[in-house]
Amino acid sequence: AVWEPIPGYSGPRILPCGTHSPFVICMYCVILAQMVEGVMALLDTLAVWEPIPGDSEWEDMAQIGIRLLLGFAAQDDNDVCATASAKLHTLLHSRPLHSTEEACYILGSLDQAMIKSIENHSDTYSFLIPLVRALLDKCYEELGMRQYLPSLPPRENSPSFFEDFQQYSQSKEWRGFIGKQVLPRMQQYEVDHYSDFGAKISHFWKACHDGMMMNIHNRDREKGESKLRFERQIVDVYNRKAAEEHARYRVVLKRLRNQHSAALAQWRANKRFFTGERGPWTD
Repeated sequence: AVWEPIPGYSGPRILPCGTHSPFVICMYCVILAQMVEGVMALLDTLAVWEPIPGDSEWEDMAQIGIRLLLGFAAQDDNDVCATASAKLHTLLHSRPLHSTEEACYILGSLDQAMIKSIENHSDTYSFLIPLVRALLDKCYEELGMRQYLPSLPPRENSPSFFEDFQQYSQSKEWRGFIGKQVLPRMQQYEVDHYSDFGAKISHFWKACHDGMMMNIHNRDREKGESKLRFERQIVDVYNRKAAEEHARYRVVLKRLRNQHSAALAQWRANKRFFTGERGPWTD
């Protein structure tokens, strides 16, 4: 397994180039498979694929989701490619394409992944070709395939379409169609929708950082105000009451000591009276 960059993913490489350890490769496949499942679950939970009229930001999320799924489908790992391809196949049948540029972007991305799979003799071709077939059925007229692809193998009721298209995908007719009709629109779609993606991400993280710093400032301010209120309503009252109690206790102790001293002096006086030289208890 060799690392293939995923469009839209700017994080660290999961599998460093030149790494051939079976354990590392196995861990790479497991992590990547979990990543695909996590991304798909997140997109489904957010209902990204359900259009919201007038919400351009939500449409941007759907486009980012399509880009991620295409990136996952281009991986050499069969499980990852199969999972992403199944989700893409569902979206191609349930989600309308908004423009021919979007169709060209998806077709161009699938063609690149398919050509790489054929050159590497990878089994991922069997997962990619149903996507290409579904896209051809959906955009046959919009992309002018009747005019540009007269030798396109029949798609309906053709048990050998997968094998026929594998050879046809390397023909001059198909490569010319991809190079002249698909790639220019694909590149224009990438410029229109993904060129400022980095700036949007930077702006988003900046807004998140500013919000975090503002929340930290508000938290510290509320903590200080709460501390002052606690000191004013609890600590100061406690200290005042404690000082009063300590003063009262000292007064009581002083009174007890004075009383004890007076009683002791009286006892000694009585003792001297009774036991003195002229007292009744002299003998």
